[in-house]
Amino acid sequence: MFSFQRSIVNQRFTCPSSFSRELTDLINKMLVIDVTTRLGCLANGNKDIQNHPFFDSVNFVKIYHQAENPNSIPCKYFIYLFLL
Repeated sequence: MFSFQRSIVNQRFTCPSSFSRELTDLINKMLVIDVTTRLGCLANGNKDIQNHPFFDSVNFVKIYHQAENPNSIPCKYFIYLFLL
């Protein structure tokens, strides 16, 4: 297990200072242990994540219909972390 994964599991993860305020807020809300208050697990599901200020500039409908390319394509390592 990677050290940052261990820190998340042990509830000691802190975002680097280089992260924007919006990104830090998004990550912290997604890492809440209580699933009844965790972002993405509420009544609106993934819509709550998509509506977070971090994604204000993202048009998910256009991306879904492949009418717009994402700003960047994450590396395979980054994708792997989200699949764990």
